[in-house]
Amino acid sequence: MRLITKRFSCNSKEIHEKVSRIVNVLGGKDLSVGGYIDNVLSQHFETYMDEINALYDKKYEKLF
Repeated sequence: MRLITKRFSCNSKEIHEKVSRIVNVLGGKDLSVGGYIDNVLSQHFETYMDEINALYDKKYEKLF
């Protein structure tokens, strides 16, 4: 996956530090914090797609 645009991600300092340590060990200079977060979220969406869609449909169901 290629990064097309740079975006800002808001997370706590504690989480950012943990993710930075993971990225440094796993990816060295070949992986960024943003790239890691993108990979984790992509896997999360793929794994929980049905549950996410069901919750979304339940919250935004038609009234009539």
